[in-house]
Amino acid sequence: MTALPTVTSKYELAPRTNDELRAMLPKGSQGGRTIMIDPVSPEFNRGSFCYMGYLLFSAMQDLGCDITILENFCAADVDTIPQVGVDQYLIVLWNHTQIEHVQTLIRFLPRGKCLVFGFYGMIEAQHLPVYQVPASIIQRGMVTYHRNYRFFKQILLSDCDMHLKEFSGQVYPFFTTYGCPRGCNFCPTTLNFPPNSPEGGRIATPLNELFSVLREMLDKDMVGFHFTDEDFYLDMDRTYAVVDWLSKQPEAIEKRMQIITLGERHTVAAFAKRYGWQVLVDAGIKLIEIGLESAEEDLGKDMGKGGIKVCRKIAEECPIHVLWLTMAFYPGETIQSLNKTGAFMKENGLTADELYERVATNGTHGGLGQFCQYYEGFMLDKNGKRISVDNVELEGTVFSRRPLRLMPSFIPYSFQNDVIKGIGRPFEASDDQWFDNYRVDKPVLGQGFMVGKTVKQVVEEQYANPLDGYIAMAVAAKIGVLV
Repeated sequence: MTALPTVTSKYELAPRTNDELRAMLPKGSQGGRTIMIDPVSPEFNRGSFCYMGYLLFSAMQDLGCDITILENFCAADVDTIPQVGVDQYLIVLWNHTQIEHVQTLIRFLPRGKCLVFGFYGMIEAQHLPVYQVPASIIQRGMVTYHRNYRFFKQILLSDCDMHLKEFSGQVYPFFTTYGCPRGCNFCPTTLNFPPNSPEGGRIATPLNELFSVLREMLDKDMVGFHFTDEDFYLDMDRTYAVVDWLSKQPEAIEKRMQIITLGERHTVAAFAKRYGWQVLVDAGIKLIEIGLESAEEDLGKDMGKGGIKVCRKIAEECPIHVLWLTMAFYPGETIQSLNKTGAFMKENGLTADELYERVATNGTHGGLGQFCQYYEGFMLDKNGKRISVDNVELEGTVFSRRPLRLMPSFIPYSFQNDVIKGIGRPFEASDDQWFDNYRVDKPVLGQGFMVGKTVKQVVEEQYANPLDGYIAMAVAAKIGVLV
């Protein structure tokens, strides 16, 4: 029998007994009945903190609690929620579009029995009764999540496939770590679990527990994984221990393991430099998601990202598919920044034909990626200053107080007021797909129609819906039509 690696991580927590963990749960969990409610939301693209409901549910199940989960719940159905014999209601709030649902539930469910958890800045801003889920409870949820897939309607939401059409089969979520200490300026994850917290902004499952869980999953023919860590490669030695273990499992090799991982550009490059790419190939990793965000150096630095040189090196050397994740409409976005990102993606990105249509708006030449969101207490200012939803107008126009990743709700002045310098090339028939992805019309080109005008002027002249116009103009810039 092969000895297990002895690599440890500074992010591993001290072991806790079941009794110690039960004492960390809300009082209503002790011998009572709990109903967890995850309100409906059009936001189906989640970061790690958005899975906290599933992790808390899994931990409570494992600790013997009597708990039921109601997913995609609409507040209009509040009268269908049992009230007799229920000791507490744990309500998930991880997205702005859930706020009214949560407020309604608290108004109509029994007084004093509701606690809200999820994105804590948002909960605090709404003055809601809060339950801060302890790190040790999250860790227990990480190692028991796989046993509770059957309870969940959408175990991984938008990521239940391999993204790439050449691969097929179910993909299962799996946290080897939770949280991220990096603190990129656009990302709410670190704000929800800050680096100066006692756990250092990250939780790591001990390897012996991790391998035990992976063994359970392999035994159940679960061979498609999405490692949902914010940065799977942050702790390189630990990452190597995981992929090396996977590469040596006969079942994994025989059953053709298929894995997606997410990593930061520098940690991915550093891992490859130390250990090489082949061990990732041997472990069954088919796709690495890396946050490019923008190929414009200054804008990337404002976001909290590094330079573009390391991305080019990865693109040249990595034998595994890379899905370069991008972001549009961060403060400082311009026609030129979109030109540069589009040029990088044309050379190194995936094609729309390689991806399922649902994800073809990211990682591709003409896809804009996710749109910049502003969260409560969210660091959005280009100078690194934290600003609130109430004064985000200092950076741009707010079109919705309920922002989403996949729909623009904020357009920075840097893009609105940018002056169009010229037409880089005429539209081609192949460009239609990028506009069709967003259900918008191409802008009308021509020197007299555009050159010398601001983006905002053209949008006002050509589009009844300004958001359609800004999307269309951004796509035209990204594919190099506008310069």
